[in-house]
Amino acid sequence: TTATASSPVGSYTITASPGTLTATNYDFTFVNGTLTVTRAMLTVTADNKSRSYGAANPVLTATISGFVNGETESVLGGAPALSTGATAGSPAGSYTITASPGTLSAINYDFTFVNGTLTVTRAMLTVAADNKSKLYGAPLPALTAAISGFVNGETESVLGGSLQITTTATANSNAGTYPITPGGLTATNYEINFVAGTLTITKALLTVTADNKTKVFGAALPQLTATISGFVNGETESVLGGAPALSTGATASSPVGNYPITALPGTLSAINYDFTFVNGTLTVTRADQTITFAPISDKTFGDVPFAVNATASSGLPVSLQILSGPGSIIGNIVTITGAGTIVIKAEQAGNENFNAAPSVNQTLIVNKAASTVALSSSANPSTFGQSVIFTAQVSGPAGTALPRGTVIFKDGATVIGAVVLSATGQATTTIATLSVGTHSVTAEYSGDSNFNPGASVALTQTVGRIATTITGVNTSASYSDSDQQVTMTATVISGPTSSVLRLTSDVGAPSESRTSDVGQMTSSGVNQGTVTVTVKNSNGTVIGAPSSSATVVNGNATMIWVLPGGTLPGSYTIEYSYSGTGELGSSSDTKVLTVNQAATITSAADKSANYSDNDQTVMLTATVSGSVVNEGSVTFTVRSSAGNAIGSPVTSAPLTNGAASASYSLPGGTLPGNYRVEASYSGSVKFSASSDTSKSLTVNKAPTTITVKNKQVFFATNEQVVALTATVSGSTVNEGTVTLQVLDGITAIGSAVTVAVTNGTATASYRLPANTAIKSYTIAGSYSGGVKFAASSGSGALEVRADTAPPQITIGSPTVGQLVTGTITVTGTVTDAESGVATVVIRGVSSDGNGGERISTVVATINGNQYTGILTEINDGLLDITATGKDKAGNERSASVRVKVDANGPTIRLVAPVGGFTREGDPIPGVLFAGVTNRLTVRIADSFSGIDPASVQINGTMATDNRDGTFSAELNNLAIGQMNIVIIARDRAGNMGTGTAAFRVLAYGDVNGDGAVNLDDLLMMLQVLSGREPLAAAPGGDLSRDGVVSTTDLVALLQVLLGMFLPGAFLR
Repeated sequence: TTATASSPVGSYTITASPGTLTATNYDFTFVNGTLTVTRAMLTVTADNKSRSYGAANPVLTATISGFVNGETESVLGGAPALSTGATAGSPAGSYTITASPGTLSAINYDFTFVNGTLTVTRAMLTVAADNKSKLYGAPLPALTAAISGFVNGETESVLGGSLQITTTATANSNAGTYPITPGGLTATNYEINFVAGTLTITKALLTVTADNKTKVFGAALPQLTATISGFVNGETESVLGGAPALSTGATASSPVGNYPITALPGTLSAINYDFTFVNGTLTVTRADQTITFAPISDKTFGDVPFAVNATASSGLPVSLQILSGPGSIIGNIVTITGAGTIVIKAEQAGNENFNAAPSVNQTLIVNKAASTVALSSSANPSTFGQSVIFTAQVSGPAGTALPRGTVIFKDGATVIGAVVLSATGQATTTIATLSVGTHSVTAEYSGDSNFNPGASVALTQTVGRIATTITGVNTSASYSDSDQQVTMTATVISGPTSSVLRLTSDVGAPSESRTSDVGQMTSSGVNQGTVTVTVKNSNGTVIGAPSSSATVVNGNATMIWVLPGGTLPGSYTIEYSYSGTGELGSSSDTKVLTVNQAATITSAADKSANYSDNDQTVMLTATVSGSVVNEGSVTFTVRSSAGNAIGSPVTSAPLTNGAASASYSLPGGTLPGNYRVEASYSGSVKFSASSDTSKSLTVNKAPTTITVKNKQVFFATNEQVVALTATVSGSTVNEGTVTLQVLDGITAIGSAVTVAVTNGTATASYRLPANTAIKSYTIAGSYSGGVKFAASSGSGALEVRADTAPPQITIGSPTVGQLVTGTITVTGTVTDAESGVATVVIRGVSSDGNGGERISTVVATINGNQYTGILTEINDGLLDITATGKDKAGNERSASVRVKVDANGPTIRLVAPVGGFTREGDPIPGVLFAGVTNRLTVRIADSFSGIDPASVQINGTMATDNRDGTFSAELNNLAIGQMNIVIIARDRAGNMGTGTAAFRVLAYGDVNGDGAVNLDDLLMMLQVLSGREPLAAAPGGDLSRDGVVSTTDLVALLQVLLGMFLPGAFLR
């Protein structure tokens, strides 16, 4: 026949031919037969699914088995129809996933359909006790809890039981933390997770108040104490440890006032209390005091002022005052002003530390003082006919008031006058009738209330002939190399020596008037005789030649004297000599001729220099006028406006023809400005000193030159930062700023940048706008100048060039063909020698599992020439990675690698028991039975590295590998109610996958799931088998656990009801 094992369904001829057939007696005829190829049977099994209560149904899927000849589902057309009666609001339980043909078709296969199960597991509900706190000793707060995790819009009304919240703490528990435990609630469709809270008991607060204290100034400090308040639970200080530290800044000698008493923790401690501290006050009050004032002995009027002493016990000064009597007091010094009785009072008013002291008085007696009479004559000897004034001065002891009363003048025993004392204690009498010879004159004082009487010593008065008096004049001249005439004058009078004289000189000396000390008297001018002047130096040597006047006229004499040229400045004696005549006596007088130094005028010159960090020499000059000056020197001092010397003063060489110059060292770093130049001429023997402070040394700012460096950059589509550099020369410049601006003609390109100058260099980060055209631009640089340096400007060129070369980019990790697990981190290098790298974009392309692509894109982080990016949302399998680098000019270049990715854990799908399937084809967990062994099977798949069979656990039990992609585990000793089964598996790359299936555990035989096994379950079984009730009405009907409800399950139920059930009889 032409058919083979893989021939499709149909009829094929079976051809009969002789082959090796032979027979002796027979011939053969051959009739063909027919080989009929029928369809093979495929089983379409709805995959079991599971979900949590309240979640959407999973996608329903089916597994098709039975393919022959190595065929797969690719030979099929259409798809099976999968459905379940469960909705998002269906309670926890198992629901049938019904599999039917739908549009499924195949040429060589027929189909049989096996239903699956959708298991709705309980949702997770969290009851979390709220954290609470209270102070030690306070009542417990109300305990509360927060319930979260409800689905389908449900609230606490679906819960059973009552919420019970307890804690181990009581109102009197010590400070610390205590658990708050919730419990007591139940729910049909929820697993409840009770989360404990914490009750924190904080320490109560005690107030430690320093007690207020007082003390008298100077007394010792009192004992410091404190009061502690705020105890709870009836406790006292017995629960405390240690003691507070109490201190004050006051001492025994602190002045009156208030001082804080500081309360600090010290060693104070407590288990259940914290402390707050309140300071107290130490008040220092005033102290009392007394005065000690000793008696005072008697005094005599005229005694010198004397001290009286009174002291206060406080040591404070005592004030004294005279209450009555002839005296005054300043401080503690008493001055007697007369004879009599004096009362003195001592007081101390107190101060901030002492109260006032009681006052104390003392009394003293003052006796009369002796008097002294002094007699004097206005002219003794006197000339006959001359009026003579006798003056008596009456006085007491030093410091006393002047006496009062009468003085009697006597010539021998003859009274020549009786005069009352003046306010100055004087009495005078005038007499012109005394004869030539000697006279004994006395003065007698009568006494008064303060003074006893007294008499003078006898005065001998001599009366003689008429005398003359010559008075010369002081004269001056200035130094000269040539002779010069000096006019000298004198006056001569006869008779009394008291007169008014007017003396003059014609060489510039000021006029001088003199009046004798005996008052205005009449004298006669002399009209005879001559006056001669002689000038001598300090050694007595005559200078020049003596000169004599003509005859004196009306007492006046004039002499012309020649001062020799070259006479050095100094003082010389002038001797005036009157020759006298027969009636008049000769007389003489000496005066001074002063030869002064010749006056000079010093004039300095203005100077200037530029600022420098180094010392520099400035030539300072000045001229000294007044004569041809060839001696002395000029000292130059440069000062600031504040008067401080700048650098060191310099002194010129001796003057030549009145000119002086000196090399002045201007200190490096002297700031620009005007400085005063002080030029001081020293003077000499012949010439006087002089100075000039009107001139200036001007220090100008140092000139600068700014140089802007040329720069080349590449065209960029985005903004780029360009380093622009300028140098400022002239010195090492460390002040001021440079402003840089890129210009296209007069149009600004970007914004100007201003930066400080350091060591003569300024570097700015200039932001060049995106898409700045390819051409040459001007970089305008402007230096601001500073305190030391002048402003300047300059320019450079900025050339924007085209960048046509793309970046260089590589992918360093992962490498081609590498298996990548976990995070997919892509790294590599990227460089661009021209405009620079702008961005790196990493693109990953993997399969989406449905014949399409899944694309992930990330912008990489660039650090130097390294980039890094992490791809996410990538499916396992082959992954094409492309890294594209773009430079700032827009040029791009890419690098690619293909790698293998295994970053996701295995998928887990429930196979049995299944109660149905969701609309999406996900299995709904079926029912487990209490009291029997349950077998739970899951399908675990991994699309890339495969499953690690040793890692699969079902409800904590190591699962058995069924070698067909499924794993199973047996579950025993199950309790009736809701049960969440957790499945864990890892692939061979170590990635973990987990799944949770929420099962309902029923009593074996509880067909209708009402919690009891009785005849109602038999009735429900019969109605389901007859089609009167849907399969969902019998969640516990699959007693044989073969995935369907059949008569086999009816028999098992009858056995249960008849008490004939054998545990495990139907375990599969």
